[in-house]
Amino acid sequence: MIRPFKESDRDRVLSLCEEFWTASCADEYGEYEEGHTSNKLSEILSSGACFVTNDVSGFILLVESTNLCNPGKVAAEVAWYVTPNARGGDGIALLKTAIRYCELKEISSLSMMYMQSSMPDSIVKIYDKMGLIKRETTYIKRLG
Repeated sequence: MIRPFKESDRDRVLSLCEEFWTASCADEYGEYEEGHTSNKLSEILSSGACFVTNDVSGFILLVESTNLCNPGKVAAEVAWYVTPNARGGDGIALLKTAIRYCELKEISSLSMMYMQSSMPDSIVKIYDKMGLIKRETTYIKRLG
C-alpha cells in the first residue's frame, strides 16, 4: 500500500536516502549529509510531493514546476528508492501512484531517470512497461 508522506516518516525517509546514497553515489559525490538532505526534503515538499510504502521501505519524491515554453505543469523525479527486499511490487506501486498523482493534478508530463550504477536494465524494463519513453540522455562531468 502506498500513501502520502507524513512528517513522522521523515527520519525513515532520510535513512533510505542515506542507504541509496551509500550504495549508488558516495564513491562519486562524497559523503551523505543528513542535515542538507533534510533541508532539501522540506524545500522539495513545498513544491512537490512524496509518497511512501506503508511500512516506509520505499519512497518516491517529485518536484513540480511549469513548462519553460508554455504554462503547462510538469513534474520530475528527485528520488525513487525501495529497499532491496521490497523491490518489485512496491517500486512499481510507487511509480503508479506518482503517475496517478500527476494525472489528478493535470500535470502534462512526468520525467523519471535512472542511474547507470543502479540496476539500469531493470528500471528501463519497468519504464517501458509503464509507457514511459526515452526522451533525453544526461552526461555529467565532475567539477571539483
